[in-house]
Amino acid sequence: MPPIARLIAAAAVMYAAAAGAQPSELPAPSVDQSRITMQMAENMRKSGNPQGAIRIYQQLAAKNDGHTDAHIALAGLYRKAGQAKDAVAVMRAAQERKPDDEAVLAALGSALIDAGEHKEAVGVFDMLTAINHDSIPGYNGKGVAFDKAGNHL
Repeated sequence: MPPIARLIAAAAVMYAAAAGAQPSELPAPSVDQSRITMQMAENMRKSGNPQGAIRIYQQLAAKNDGHTDAHIALAGLYRKAGQAKDAVAVMRAAQERKPDDEAVLAALGSALIDAGEHKEAVGVFDMLTAINHDSIPGYNGKGVAFDKAGNHL
C-alpha cells in the first residue's frame, strides 16, 4: 500500500474512533497504520483532547494482540484522570497478552500503586526485577510501593 494510502486509512480509523465508533465497528489497522494512529492519538493528547486519544488507544488495544504501547498510553491517561482502577484493568489485559514484558509490568505496578494496591504492586515489581535484575523501574517502583504502604525500612 502506498504511504499516502496508509495515512488516509489510519486517519479514517482515527476519526472513526474519535467520533465514538465502537472497536468492533472499526477495521483492524495494519502495523504501519497502528504506528501512524498511535502518533495521531499522541498528538490529540498533546493538543488537549484526551478523550479522543482515549478512544483511539482503546481501539488499538482492542484490535491488536500484544499492542502494549496502546495499553500503556491508555493506562497513563486513565491514571492522569484519576481513574486508577481503569488503568489497572487495561494493564492486566496487556499482561495477559505479554506476561513477561518489562514495560507492561512497570505500568501495571504503577497503576496498582495509584489504585492503593501496594502489596500487589510490590509483587509485580518483584516479577519485574526477577526478569531483569538491573531494572531501575522495578526497584524504584518497589520502593515507592513500600513507601506508600508505610513500610519505610
